[in-house]
Amino acid sequence: MAVVASQYRVHLETIMQLRPYQAEAIAKIRWVLEEGLEGNELMVLPTAAGKSVVIAHLSKEIDQPLLILQPTKEILEQNLAKLSAYVDPSEIGVYSASMGSKTIGRYTFATIQSIFRNPEMFAHYKLVIIDEAHMVNPKEMGMYKTFLQTIGNPKVIGFTATPYRMDTTYVDWGLDTVRVVTTVKLVNRMKGFFWTRIMYNIGISELIDQGYLCPLEYVDMSLLDHADIPMNVSRSDFNLDGYEKAISKRQGEIQFAIKHAEDTSKSVLVFCTSVSQATHLSSITRGSAVVTGKTPKKDRDLIIRSFKQGLIKTVFNVGVLTTGFDHPELDCIVMLRPTRSIILYCQMLGRGVRIAPGKTSCKVIDMTSNVRSLGRFESIKVVKRDKWELESERGSWHGRELYHFDVEKKNPSGGGVQSTYGRIHEPVPEPVAARDGLLGETW
Repeated sequence: MAVVASQYRVHLETIMQLRPYQAEAIAKIRWVLEEGLEGNELMVLPTAAGKSVVIAHLSKEIDQPLLILQPTKEILEQNLAKLSAYVDPSEIGVYSASMGSKTIGRYTFATIQSIFRNPEMFAHYKLVIIDEAHMVNPKEMGMYKTFLQTIGNPKVIGFTATPYRMDTTYVDWGLDTVRVVTTVKLVNRMKGFFWTRIMYNIGISELIDQGYLCPLEYVDMSLLDHADIPMNVSRSDFNLDGYEKAISKRQGEIQFAIKHAEDTSKSVLVFCTSVSQATHLSSITRGSAVVTGKTPKKDRDLIIRSFKQGLIKTVFNVGVLTTGFDHPELDCIVMLRPTRSIILYCQMLGRGVRIAPGKTSCKVIDMTSNVRSLGRFESIKVVKRDKWELESERGSWHGRELYHFDVEKKNPSGGGVQSTYGRIHEPVPEPVAARDGLLGETW
């Protein structure tokens, strides 16, 4: 039985007219399908560019059954809502435990966790769309690649705002140690080569210039530079507990920043380091709320709904409200959570670039040196030079070593316990024209 999505049904006359870049993206995919190009296509559209609209319009135009995969319930709901405006909802199926539905239709939305163990039910699909396509690891036979291989390797079209991910490589470093190196890699240039080509790409700055995204206004109130933030035991990432302790005596500055945000903005989203930090700040911020991964679904839905309606002005969140969270009126983001991940950084700041009536910009109050280290959000771009590159105003990122640590192959005492030690490599700016990173990749 196909899912009945009457709550999402929209009259055809209200369907959003395609923006020029959305129409161009759809035309590129249609050309690929008409020409019968082999391999898998990657479509790069920034956060708030309307991927769900492109997916819905494309689905309507393609005359064949279509399986649409996304990682979360929230993104599934958004994509379902858009397609329900374009096609008869009786043709739509939803196969997802988080949605409480196991139906298959001409167009089927699914989460990979729910369909992974039942591939035979989806073997008739010869075309698959993957939203948040960067989550497919080209190097490993994870859920996505295993599922797709089992159903016969159908044609795949992937959509993402961030076509890159962290990559770990193990390098022999002498007789007794192995060096574990972490870099940033574009997914179409990672070994495994799941993504054959980037078929369409448009940048954040282009859409801001065209008026489709809202510009960001930066306020630097950093408490610590990245170089001064404590590292975890393996030296592979920030020690967030240590960071929180290091800034614990600077509560006055944090409270001042939040008050400034509330005094100058209508809707404020704060990315916190820990649940305890978020809870404490909310307790001294009148009318605010906290959302974390442990917030009960009913409470979380109520908080988010009240936030969007303007009944709650400030929300402190920990590890959530990144992908799948859509609040166009949001006009201030406070970063209390330091990160070395460009993906997480873009997901956080991407919440603020949606346009809304009366909104002229979104303020970003950075208390973590994220902007200093990674570059302004709008400067981050994927660009074709001799090869595809990931760049920001801080330089070229593809293949750049972020950090490494050394692992002993064998404990000198003869035991089986491995020990780790090493040093962090801060992301020092490189010339934009730099070649591949320190590991000397040639792909």
